[in-house]
Amino acid sequence: MSDDDIPDEVEEDAEDDEDLCEIVAGATACERCEALDGHLMPYLQVPVHPHCDCEVRMVYPHQRRDKCDHTWELRHEMNTHYGPDGYGLISSWTIIVTCDDGFTYEADAAVDHGPNAPFDFETVFEEAWNELYDDAEEILAQNCRACPPERIV
Repeated sequence: MSDDDIPDEVEEDAEDDEDLCEIVAGATACERCEALDGHLMPYLQVPVHPHCDCEVRMVYPHQRRDKCDHTWELRHEMNTHYGPDGYGLISSWTIIVTCDDGFTYEADAAVDHGPNAPFDFETVFEEAWNELYDDAEEILAQNCRACPPERIV
């Protein structure tokens, strides 16, 4: 395979269910392979060119992930106890989503841990994390710009 056979552009219109290849530049990668490092292609033959030490990894649709630096966190605000013995617990949280471009969004949320809530904060936090994960991901999806195709792996 010659250098002319190496794709010049990254696959930007990949179907959601299409298997793709990711090129991982080797230690002595040429400029062309270095420029393609981390990008997705519809198909790459191994080696990419003669004397190439790059790795080509298959990336299946269920493995793709967002490499943008969108993040989210939970901040505990307060607890409210209820019930005849006060063992019921509702924990109040702020979901803080920070987008790749620096914009931050906050939303208030509450988790009812039930009438016999755990006494240790670690368990309360874990339950809240599990309960609020989808909410945080939805806030992120609604407010943060989509990653450019070259940053989806």
